[in-house]
Amino acid sequence: NPQLMMQVCKDGGHEYGSEVWVPFGKIGEYRRRAAYRRLGRARDWVFRFRCTDPVYVVFVAAWGRYGKG
Repeated sequence: NPQLMMQVCKDGGHEYGSEVWVPFGKIGEYRRRAAYRRLGRARDWVFRFRCTDPVYVVFVAAWGRYGKG
């Protein structure tokens, strides 16, 4: 089962947080998602991704919620 790793940097690419790994499905499992929640707040986000297996990875969409307070 392939795993997708994400690291988040909240200061524009200077220091990254710890790696968070999630499974995202084998070839043919089209409805499987990699979801990362509770990332916190910042202004200058930079994301780093890495995959464990040599599979074709496509980012279809990414979204975030913005709100005050």
